[in-house]
Amino acid sequence: MPAERLAKISAIIPEGYTLKALTSTDEASRHALAAEVDYMITGGAFPIDAGLLKAGKKLKLVHKWGVGLDEFDTATAKELGIKIARTTGSNAVAVAEFAIALMLGYGRRIGHSHKGMQEGKWLKGELSHKTFMLWNRTIGIVGMGTIGKTIAERLSGFQSKIIYHNRRSVGPAEEARLNASYRSLPELLAESDIIVLACPLTDETRGLIGKAQFEQMKHSAVLINVARGDVVVEADLIEALQTGRIDGAGLDVFPIEPVPAGNPLLNMDNCLVTPHLAGAAGDNMPREIKQIFGNIQRVEAGQPVAEADSVV
Repeated sequence: MPAERLAKISAIIPEGYTLKALTSTDEASRHALAAEVDYMITGGAFPIDAGLLKAGKKLKLVHKWGVGLDEFDTATAKELGIKIARTTGSNAVAVAEFAIALMLGYGRRIGHSHKGMQEGKWLKGELSHKTFMLWNRTIGIVGMGTIGKTIAERLSGFQSKIIYHNRRSVGPAEEARLNASYRSLPELLAESDIIVLACPLTDETRGLIGKAQFEQMKHSAVLINVARGDVVVEADLIEALQTGRIDGAGLDVFPIEPVPAGNPLLNMDNCLVTPHLAGAAGDNMPREIKQIFGNIQRVEAGQPVAEADSVV
């Protein structure tokens, strides 16, 4: 963890706690740290696996700074009596704003233009006819949980048409509030100008978007992913972008992070990429810390973790 970030966190945590930062993510270092601490906070940079949990002889709680749990061995945690919690809802606004930033950034070719300017190129003539607005666009949101709903709320100001797919409908009242209409996944893919992935990674959603799904999209469609990299079959996405099956993509998440050098997605003009930044907003940190340490203090007092955050 960068020293500047550690100092910022240290300045806002409650009194009586000492932070110990992981200086290396190798297995031995992870296990050594787990053996020393009562509580662990993780942003998802390494697996919370059986080895780490068993090394944590004093561990009472592992708290995810975020909501995704695909790196957690929750079964072993339950077996060992270690609580698992996540920071539900704390970064929904940050992720929603970032998803819209990717839509705008790709739609107005901001990344492409910026790169061109750095290289001494004036690309106005080349790019102006390729840009688009969010106004009057059909935007399909896959996953209408807290983040999906927050995206829909913020898109209302752009006067976009919102459709969504979820395991189940959010109900008439919520649809009216969000001005959103339910679609099956094939219907959403066929109808949407922009498809936003905001669903959790589960056995059901792993590989949800692959070759067959790209074939169902408009050639002018843009895919935005702020969910998890493995929701998309990356090889099929690369092919869809290279062949013009879809127009483009804005990606904040990838199956392998950091993304290996040489990945074609890093050098495509029709793919805007960012390093899993959507949930990270510096000015949101105090709110997240308050939520995390609120749960730590509950566990310390012998109380359950807040119901919305509790996993195990």
